[in-house]
Amino acid sequence: MTAVVARISIAPIKALGLTHPESVELTPGGVRGDRRFWLVDEDGRLYNNKRDGPLVLVRPAWDEETGELALTFPDGAVVAGAVELGRPVEIELYGRPHPSRAVVGPWQDAISAYADRRLQLLWSEAHATDRGATGGVVSLVSRGSLERLRDEAGADRPVDGRRF
Repeated sequence: MTAVVARISIAPIKALGLTHPESVELTPGGVRGDRRFWLVDEDGRLYNNKRDGPLVLVRPAWDEETGELALTFPDGAVVAGAVELGRPVEIELYGRPHPSRAVVGPWQDAISAYADRRLQLLWSEAHATDRGATGGVVSLVSRGSLERLRDEAGADRPVDGRRF
């Protein structure tokens, strides 16, 4: 039996849509560029798709090498450019300090308008905003595991592997 990688999925901005690069670089902190950015609300709390599901319809394109970020919104509008980092932000994620910096540019206003609330876009000084201080995590899910999960759950359609 030969194993084949069918899809690689990452989220350059936690809460927004997934991207599916052809290849990734694995580092001690996880996949380079995964969850590089994150959103917080006016109270400084993590704002993600558990709080606002339609955010996953916004498609990010992030180039870790060039620093270029593009967001494509469901209506086809695109906001793109080179990321400029602003001031350091003292903020916590899951009850721990998480070194981050404000992102300067048009993306924050565009995301806020789409979400219909003021959000702040932050750059995570460490990769993978929610993977903890001890290092990154990579999940490998086989089609066989997804089929077994479907059978065990009694589902009538395949389980979407992007959930994992």
